[in-house]
Amino acid sequence: MRATTATHIQTQRRRKTGRKNSPQRKSNENQRRTSRKTTATKSADHHQLVARATKDAIRDWDLASGALTWPQGLDSLLGYSPSGSGQTIAFWQQQIHRDDRSRIAASIRDAIKSEAEHWSGEYRFRHAKGHYLQLLERALLVRDKNGRAVRFVGTLMDVTPHIPRKWRRSANWPVASPMTSTIS
Repeated sequence: MRATTATHIQTQRRRKTGRKNSPQRKSNENQRRTSRKTTATKSADHHQLVARATKDAIRDWDLASGALTWPQGLDSLLGYSPSGSGQTIAFWQQQIHRDDRSRIAASIRDAIKSEAEHWSGEYRFRHAKGHYLQLLERALLVRDKNGRAVRFVGTLMDVTPHIPRKWRRSANWPVASPMTSTIS
């Protein structure tokens, strides 16, 4: 009886081992991989389409390294080459109007130190051609399991057309625009 049981177990092991490499199993695994890749591709395409539809710029700041990526809009909205010097947070800081820089830096620093999940602010940003755009930025603070902010992902919307022309001609146009005074 023992010999029969031992043979039966060995036969089952061979069958299970054989199943791992079966053409059907490989086909199923390939289909799952392809499905995951297709879903990821569709998701990336979806995000690109949404970003293009809004005509906003998107920035993704890695808080630990200071690295800054611009998945959308660095060139189309702000006029800077994606392969240029826009790869660090220092680039972004240098383009903010000097009268807005310390206010925005302090506001972001406070949001990072707090438990906030979202931040928004409005500031003037120098276009590559030298003129300033009034930007409304809304951002998500991505936090690790300990609640520490690790990424700052924001969308930058040009609200300059909503600023009266007489203000735009002034070197010190008001920080709050009609656009953001109605948004809370």
